Amino acid sequence: VTGDTPEARSRSFVRRYRELLRIQNPDAELELKGVTRENLDDVRLGQNYGGVPVFGAEIVVTLSGDEWSR
Repeated sequence: VTGDTPEARSRSFVRRYRELLRIQNPDAELELKGVTRENLDDVRLGQNYGGVPVFGAEIVVTLSGDEWSR
């Protein structure tokens, strides 16, 4: 995945797999909730609908440098 920061790389991943994740517009629907940087970077993105948070709708993308991990 591409990007200068863990957030940018995770957003790149979500954009690429938005159909699989069933997200129409990841840039508008997801907001950064947090980044944990240890051996791997865990980026938490929370979903909102029209600016209202969707309860329980979160995506965590785990990155190892510029690659995502399963």
